Amino acid sequence: MILFGLDNKDEHALWKMTNGQLMARALSELIYEQELQACAVEEGSYRATLGDIVYDFQAKLTVWDSLVIDYQSITRNGVYTFDALQLCLDLKHALQVDDIVAANWLEDVQNTLSNEYERLIKLQNYSAKELLQLDEIKLQGLLDAHPKIIANRGRLGWGIDDNRQYAPESLQSFQLEYLAVHSSVLVTGYGNGINHRELLLSMMSEQDYQTLLEHLKIKLGTDQKSDDYQLVPCHPWQYHHKIQPQFQWAIQQKLLVNLGPVGDHFQPQQSIRTLSNISRPQMFDVKLAITILNTSCYRGVPERFIAAGHHISQWLTDITASDPLFSDRRFRIQQESAGCFVRHHYQQQIEQAPYRYHEMLGCIWRESSVSKKESSTEQHFLLSALLQKDCEGNSLIREMIQASGLSTAEWLQRLFEVMSVPLYHLMVKYGVGVIAHGQNVVVYLKNWIPQAIAIKDFHGDLRLLEQNIPEQSALAEDVKSLLTHLPKEHLVHDLLTGHFISVYRFLSPIVEQQLDFSEQDFYRLLAQVIADYQALYPQYAERFEWFNLLRPTIERICLNSVRFKIGYQDNAERPLPALAKDLNNPLHEALLKSAAQNFQPLQPTASANTHTNHSAQHQQ
Repeated sequence: MILFGLDNKDEHALWKMTNGQLMARALSELIYEQELQACAVEEGSYRATLGDIVYDFQAKLTVWDSLVIDYQSITRNGVYTFDALQLCLDLKHALQVDDIVAANWLEDVQNTLSNEYERLIKLQNYSAKELLQLDEIKLQGLLDAHPKIIANRGRLGWGIDDNRQYAPESLQSFQLEYLAVHSSVLVTGYGNGINHRELLLSMMSEQDYQTLLEHLKIKLGTDQKSDDYQLVPCHPWQYHHKIQPQFQWAIQQKLLVNLGPVGDHFQPQQSIRTLSNISRPQMFDVKLAITILNTSCYRGVPERFIAAGHHISQWLTDITASDPLFSDRRFRIQQESAGCFVRHHYQQQIEQAPYRYHEMLGCIWRESSVSKKESSTEQHFLLSALLQKDCEGNSLIREMIQASGLSTAEWLQRLFEVMSVPLYHLMVKYGVGVIAHGQNVVVYLKNWIPQAIAIKDFHGDLRLLEQNIPEQSALAEDVKSLLTHLPKEHLVHDLLTGHFISVYRFLSPIVEQQLDFSEQDFYRLLAQVIADYQALYPQYAERFEWFNLLRPTIERICLNSVRFKIGYQDNAERPLPALAKDLNNPLHEALLKSAAQNFQPLQPTASANTHTNHSAQHQQ
C-alpha cells in the first residue's frame, strides 16, 4: 500500500484521505453487517456490487469476518474514487433506503467528513511516537471516533463554529455557565462525604464561588431566599441554544437564574459531553447535557440515575477494594460521585415525549483519570488510543510495545490480564456487565507496560444479571431497580460485543500487520488467559457456562443498518441494535486450531500461577 505523502499544505490530499477512510469504513461495516456482499476476485482483492455500480478494493479478511480495506485501492466501475458522498448515493439505491432517511444520513456523513477533515489537519503534524508524548486530553482530541459507526462525527445540531469551539478535535478549552436552580425543580445525589459546596470549589476558586452567591442575592432581590437554590454547571452551547429558550418559563419565575461563565477551564474528551478540568486535572470531570444527535443518540443526561447513581459507583469501589483479584490487577473505578438534574415541569408531563426533551439539563461529577494514577510515573491513555495510527499509518500500540522491551506476546498477555480478566471477573462473580468499548476504559502503563485499567460511565452503560446472586446483596434494592437487568445470555454481550468486537476486532489486525503477530495467535493467547483465570476459580464453573466466552458462535450485532431502518425521527427511547447471521468465535477457532496442530494443552501460565493464593481465599 502506498500512502499519500502528506504535506501540511496539501489540503486536497488530506480531503481525499478523509473521504477514502470513511468509504473504507462504510464498505467494511456494511459488509460485516451483511447489508452488502463482497466476493473475493483474487487473493487480497474483493468486489462489492451495488446495483449496476461495482466497487473493487484491496482488503484483508480478518477472523471476525470483517474486511480491513485499503482506502487508496477503492475503485468505482474501474476508476479510483475518493467520493464518499457518491458512495452514499450508491448505497441508498442498492439498499433501497427511504429518500427522507437517505437525505438525513447524507447530512450526517457530510458533517462527519467536515469534522474529520478538521481533525486530520491537526493529526498530520504528529508521528505515532510524538502522539504518545502529548498530554492525555490533547491526545483524546486527535483520536479516531467510534470505528463501528460510519457517520461517527455527525453531531447534528452543531455548525462549523460550534465544532471549532467545543468539539474534541478543536483542542479548545472554555469556562462553563453556572445556573442557580431552585430546589423545587432540582434532583440531586451526593456520595458519602461530598457536599455541593465542595463540588463547586473543585471547579472554581473560593472568590469565584462567593461572587456567584452575591450575584444570586442581587438578582433574587427580596423575592426569594438564596438558600433555596443550588449552583449547577451547564455547557455554554446548551445554555444559549436550548436552555434559554426551552426553560424561559423557569427563568421568568426565577426558578432558574443564569449567573454567567466563571471558574476553571474545561476541555472536551472524545465523548464530547464529558469535560476534563485542564486548570486542575486532579479535580472532577463533568458530564453535561448537549442536545445534539451524535452516532446513535442525543447526548443528554437522564434523570433516572441521578439520585442514586453515586451508590452504584461506591458499591463497585467497595468490591474492587475487597476482592483480591481486583486488588492484584489494580482494577480502578472512576467514581461518579455526585449528580444533579433539572426537571422541565411541562415536558415531564408528556411521558412518551422524545427522550431528548427529558434529558436537557443535568450534570454528573466523575473522578478524573488523572486522579486514579497510583504514581507520577504511570502513563495513561483512553483505550481507543491503542487503535490509533498517525497519518502515515504507524500505530501507537507498536510504539508502546517496542518501548516496553517486551515481546508482543508478553505485552498482550499483560494487557489481557489487567483488562479482560477483571471485566470477566466482574461479570462472573458479581453479575455486572459494563460496556467496555474504547471510550469507556482508561489503560494505565508503567514503562509502557500495561499495569491496570479504570472503568467509567455507569449511568446507563452498566447492567446487572436478572438472576439474584448473593454477591449483589450489598447493593440496595432501590438502586438495583434503576439498573437494566438482563438474562445471562444477553449480559455476556457486554464482553463479547461491547469489548471483544468493539475493541479487539479492530486491534488484532493492527497487531498482525504492524507487529507480525497473527490474529490466530492473538486470540489463542486471549483464550489462554481466560482459561488460566477459570482454572483459578473452579467454584464458578456453572457461571463460566452462563458467560461462555469460548463458545463456538457469537451473535452479530449491527448498528449502521438500524439507522437506515428507523431513520432520524424522534423516539421516546434510545434505538436498539439489530442482529445479522452469527459469527464464528475467534477464541473458539483458535482453541480448535491449537488442538489440531498438537499444541500443548492450555495450562495456567507463570503469571497466572502467582494468583493461586487468591483463588484459595475465594473457595469458601
